[in-house]
Amino acid sequence: MSRATWIPVPHTAWSIHDPFWTPRRDRLFTTTLVSQHDQLRESGRLSRLGIQPSDPARASSHVFYDSDIAKWLEAVAYAEAERPHPGLRAASEAVIAGYERIQMPDGYLNSHFAAIPERRWTNLPFDHELYCLGHLIEAALAWHRHLGCDRLLTCCRRAIDHVWQRFGPAGVPVFCGHPEIELALMRYARWTGEAQARILCRLFIERRGRNSSGGGRYIQDTRPLVEEFEAVGHTVRCLYLACGALDLAHDEDDTALAAAIERIWSNAISRRMHITGGMGSSPHDEGFTADWDLDPFRAYNETCAGIALMMLAQRLLAVGPRVDAGDILELALHNTVLAGWSLDGERYLYANPLAVDLGWDGQAKRWNSKDWGRERWFGCACCPPNVARTMASLGSYAAATSEGDLALHLFLAGTLDTGAWRLRIEGDWVRTGRIAITVETAPAQGILHLRAPGWSADTRLLRDGVTSTAATAGYLHLAGLRAGTRLDLSADVAPRRIRADPRAGALAGRVALAAGPLIYCLESCDHQHVLDASILPWNGHLAFTEPDPALANCRPIVASGQVTLGEGGTLYRSTVPHLAQAELRAVPYALWNHRESGAMRVWLREG
Repeated sequence: MSRATWIPVPHTAWSIHDPFWTPRRDRLFTTTLVSQHDQLRESGRLSRLGIQPSDPARASSHVFYDSDIAKWLEAVAYAEAERPHPGLRAASEAVIAGYERIQMPDGYLNSHFAAIPERRWTNLPFDHELYCLGHLIEAALAWHRHLGCDRLLTCCRRAIDHVWQRFGPAGVPVFCGHPEIELALMRYARWTGEAQARILCRLFIERRGRNSSGGGRYIQDTRPLVEEFEAVGHTVRCLYLACGALDLAHDEDDTALAAAIERIWSNAISRRMHITGGMGSSPHDEGFTADWDLDPFRAYNETCAGIALMMLAQRLLAVGPRVDAGDILELALHNTVLAGWSLDGERYLYANPLAVDLGWDGQAKRWNSKDWGRERWFGCACCPPNVARTMASLGSYAAATSEGDLALHLFLAGTLDTGAWRLRIEGDWVRTGRIAITVETAPAQGILHLRAPGWSADTRLLRDGVTSTAATAGYLHLAGLRAGTRLDLSADVAPRRIRADPRAGALAGRVALAAGPLIYCLESCDHQHVLDASILPWNGHLAFTEPDPALANCRPIVASGQVTLGEGGTLYRSTVPHLAQAELRAVPYALWNHRESGAMRVWLREG
């Protein structure tokens, strides 16, 4: 097994000026982070830290609240390093001061259990204590690395020492039911060089798989991870665990553990992933079910699971450029994750279904109810701050370096300066499939690796105006670059059809539309007929319309389709249905429900 030699660039290496991404990230800096702090305060999450809501009656606590707070703190650290905001730094430091106050003398750190210390560590499989600590560790590392502030890291170092004494080699042999501490410990070990964090990570991983927790498949406790061959249980837990395990496998050259994560990855993306890069076919437990179970009505696709898939793809790319991981990273980001965050920056989706009818709640969730809409916050608010930290650190997903080489996994317009490399990147990759890269600085022996996406039927590269190659899916490996070299990469973003493997029975005879990295859907506000009456002929014409300002200037797709007539009358009938010609209008899935609430479909009948 190859060790992880590709290191994500710090997000601060980028100056992003991208026509697709900059407006969204502007909202992050000006609106999202401020409104999330307001929600944290007014929902009572900060009350145990001494920051009270305007209505004292809303002061509250829950076992997972620290994770919501920590992800917001992490997002603020990334944002402040790139674009400081008046007031955010002070608000964040007040939260950190709260953690300093509530930390117990033995190092225990948790705002919920600080008030009920007799219940500490009494239900580790389900009380999220180490999960919350993991997110606090990630936030602490972000503050230390990007803002030079060690206050939270000092707290976390004491907390890790406490965990070592309690659950280390000589401690109680248990693990946390929600993985996160594992990947956080690996980040901590890599940054500090402290070996005990890596040892703890391995202990927590190897204690799973004995059915000892009472959580079974839901918390990945039915077989040892090194023996796992499928993606099982709660999606976010499964993928977070895979992230921590893969970090450990890379650092310790554990080929057996790395092979297990490859099996989980392969099973997830080839048999259990929804078309948008979404994960989870069971609303009941937010989890994986069985191969080919991809019913669009039951598609859960938690926003956090899309982010977790991006995180795992990023770790797979740490060994070297590979198109499956690069393409899935892009797919999940532009569809599941972006759909979970509104254009105004203040509303969110927790789950991302692929079919919606108002008034029928097939998943026992609100998105199918008559008052469906994105929410400003949730009782379990893991997704909003997770989106914030992902968008704030977007550049770290886009590129990685290895010795003198540079790989671009995502194409962001702006400037990338790693020290050894400096690139000026122009274009609008998401909407036009075109990007121009001007090399300003490059190592003499350095190689630039550019992803040629699997979704493009025709990818071409010009080098200083001369055709260099016509690429199939994979990475282009470009050597001999020097200051002034210009690279023009173009991919085919023409509207296209996508069909599922016939073993995915719920999708048999159906087709979806896409353009570039964006999956499209139909919304009832664009049609006069019931969406399930729509038929897209296999050879029907597809074309873009003009950019729509209500859809972030993305271009809808219009298709020459048909509609089944005959609504009303008897429920079942033997008569042959009549068909009428109709224009079908599809919009990017990431932007659905921005104009009005209504029915939505990603998968259409194909005729």
